[in-house]
Amino acid sequence: MADTFERLAIPLALRQGGPAWLVLTSASGEISLDHKDCKPLPGILPLGWKGIYEKKKPHSLPAPITVDATTELPIIRLFETRSYEWALRENPPENLVLESSLKTSQKRHWTVRKREGQLDAGSFSVVNHLGRASFQLKVEEETVC
Repeated sequence: MADTFERLAIPLALRQGGPAWLVLTSASGEISLDHKDCKPLPGILPLGWKGIYEKKKPHSLPAPITVDATTELPIIRLFETRSYEWALRENPPENLVLESSLKTSQKRHWTVRKREGQLDAGSFSVVNHLGRASFQLKVEEETVC
């Protein structure tokens, strides 16, 4: 059985820089990309991951983020037509870039916000997509995670 979350904080094991996080949240309601609000959930989330459980609301849409950690590689399930926000947090290397297979199609809306003095962030949504998407972190074209 998969658990449902409003926000996920995924630790990034990087060779350079300090501890870093990829934070993912649904873009509905109040948006926070602060990983410090998330709590470790041993036995529910993979080791080192943190999350905030979904707050159930009457007549609400299905959970924005579902995690199945019972597989060899954790599976994050997202819903079509929902908007999601992502951000790199803490101390990633300056030249760290998040790439995704979602940015290569017109049916997938992928944006990256780069602001001077701030870490990268962005948003995405998926429409009429069956299958999987990949996310990769790269430093100067070398995949690091």
